[in-house]
Amino acid sequence: MELAFIILGLVGLVVGAELTIKGALVFADHYKLSNAFVGLTILAVGTDLPELFIVLTGSLYTLGGVEMSDLVIGEIIGSAMAQITIVLGLLGILGLISTQKKRIIRDGVMMLFSVLIVFLAGFDGTIDFVEGVVMVLVYVLYVWGLYKGEKVNKTFRLPKNISLIWASFYLFGGFIVLLFFSNITLDNAILLSTRFNIPQYIVGFLVVGLGTSLPELVTSLIAIRKKAVGMAIGNLFGSNILDVLCIVGIGATIADFSIHPSIIQFDIPFLFVVSLLVILLFLKTKKLSRKGSVTLVLIYVLFFVLKLSAATL
Repeated sequence: MELAFIILGLVGLVVGAELTIKGALVFADHYKLSNAFVGLTILAVGTDLPELFIVLTGSLYTLGGVEMSDLVIGEIIGSAMAQITIVLGLLGILGLISTQKKRIIRDGVMMLFSVLIVFLAGFDGTIDFVEGVVMVLVYVLYVWGLYKGEKVNKTFRLPKNISLIWASFYLFGGFIVLLFFSNITLDNAILLSTRFNIPQYIVGFLVVGLGTSLPELVTSLIAIRKKAVGMAIGNLFGSNILDVLCIVGIGATIADFSIHPSIIQFDIPFLFVVSLLVILLFLKTKKLSRKGSVTLVLIYVLFFVLKLSAATL
């Protein structure tokens, strides 16, 4: 029953994210933001709203005395892993993905830097308030650099006939939906963990993390179908940067996160190596071949099996 409610919660999170993205794109058009900037920031934030609300809710639970650190951090790392392996791999299998070399270097290096920062911050077993503030500030500086460096142009398709007033309703309505279903997801994830004696961080990795990657998959598929491949790549890279750097940082400013030893010893280093592999796959030919795409999917399958095996020990 708990798993059914988790699935319901994840579906609700996707719906809430869709509403919010629709409103955000109208505001993006109003201020004439570029394709790449929208992919790396607006869409990344929009598709990461499920992760954000899971982390915010989990932080408030922790602050109130219900320890949720393992579930929250597991969900973030699991989501980041899913996005650059199975989501990116599936997109590559369905259609060849290519992008500019300079953007792969810029955003890929930032993605690696983000993983390194969260590793160093959590190396002592805790991510605290000060470290959280630093992580958020680094992300803000990155976004500011993107904004100053990108050409301003309208290169994305907008929802039709939506005014700024209606866009505001979409934004705030989406936030309410996200808040409601994030509570459902977390409550039932705790119950699932307790009922079957599964560590919280494993539930975060395998159930919540994979589920909250659905918006990235759907949004990127739509972007590729509309020939906006750069936006799709930007969305995935931007989402990972936002996940591991900003969202974890925001949560840590509310309540200190305790980091499970296996996350520091295996999961974050594994994410770093896979992120580096993704960059190398793109740098070789500036596109992701189907062979490389299949490799990424198989890496996620391996990761999934390893985490599932850990849950049964």
